[in-house]
Order: sequence, then structure tokens, then C-alpha cells
Amino acid sequence: MTRDPGPPLQALLAAPGTPGRMRGLADRLILLAGGVETAPRRGEVEAALALPYWGLRVLAMRVLAAWGGPRRKAWLVARADRAMPGHAALKKTRRGDPLRWAALETETARRLLAPMVDRSDATWLVERYLSDWRAGAWLLPLLIRALPHLDPGRLSAAMARDTERESLLWLVFHLRQLPERGVWLRRLAAFPDEALAKMARRALAVPASPPPPAG
Repeated sequence: MTRDPGPPLQALLAAPGTPGRMRGLADRLILLAGGVETAPRRGEVEAALALPYWGLRVLAMRVLAAWGGPRRKAWLVARADRAMPGHAALKKTRRGDPLRWAALETETARRLLAPMVDRSDATWLVERYLSDWRAGAWLLPLLIRALPHLDPGRLSAAMARDTERESLLWLVFHLRQLPERGVWLRRLAAFPDEALAKMARRALAVPASPPPPAG
């Protein structure tokens, strides 16, 4: 899309009460996702991200993911890395509660990031997971995509650090197609920490996933 066939988002916003206005705003954002990023279109997306309509904000996030690039990815990472409220907290909220919508925004950012992962993301993904595996479940789909680019040297360093060894265990446990996964688990299974070694032995009993089909 090089020409804009319809009015910009700001013009639609300036016409409150227009029949089908919300549908028009949504259609406009969907149209932008299929086009080339320009300064005026970027302004439209920024306007949508500031709206109190979370459905439109989610569509605006999809536009950023479709445009791609390091800046857009960094923006999505910042949103994806926010703490998610627990299920118990969300169950207490009502429909339309800001907490519920904020959780949706975070979850959307996490889904949109997965297809954007490449070699450049391997380092920060591993560092983030090793720093706090309990809060890192959302990183696992991204780490799977970065699997060919993970640095074995960094994993060896985690093995030698008391603060990261448990995180390494869970990383290896979940990445079932990790090269040399069995080697890592056997090293952990021989570790003096009995609780950690027991988990590693348990993981060794679970067959590794077969590699994905070629092509």
C-alpha cells in the first residue's frame, strides 16, 4: 500500500458519533499493517496506542509487528517483559477493568514477538531467563526460535554459578531440542545439590523431542 485509500485515523477520531466509526478505525489499522511505514502513518499508530480502546491498541501493536525493525521489536519487548497479574487477581476483575486490558496488551506483545526472533535476540533471551526462571515462562517460545544461536559457553558459565544453576536446569528441561541436551542434564544430575540432581535425573527419563521435519 503506497497510497492511502481512506481518511487517516486522526480524521476518523475527529468525527465522534459517526455511524460505524469504531469499525472504520479498526479497518484503518488493518490497512496500515499491510502498508509501508511512513511518518504520517507512524503518527496514526501512535495516536491509536494512546486511545482508551484496548481493542484498537492491540490492532496498533499488530501494525508495529508487521512493520518490523529493531525499534519496533524493542518497543514490543518492553511491553512483553512486564509482570503479568496472576489468575487469582484477574478473576477478581470485571470486564473492561484496566488490569485485564493491560494483561491483554502484555500477552499480545509476547505473541507478536515470536515470529520476529532472530540471532540478535539469543543473548538477551538467555540472560533474562537465567536471571529469573520463575518469571520467564513467556520467554520459552522465543528461546525455542533462538535455539540455533544459543551460546554453549554462556550455559557453561551458568553451570558454574550458584545463582543461575537452577535456572539452567529449567532452561535445559524445557528446550527439548537443545543440542547436547543429554550432556547438560547428565552434568546436572551428577551435581552435589540433591534436589537439583533429582530433577535432572527425572528430566533424563523424558524422551527428547524429535527434530522438526525439513522444509
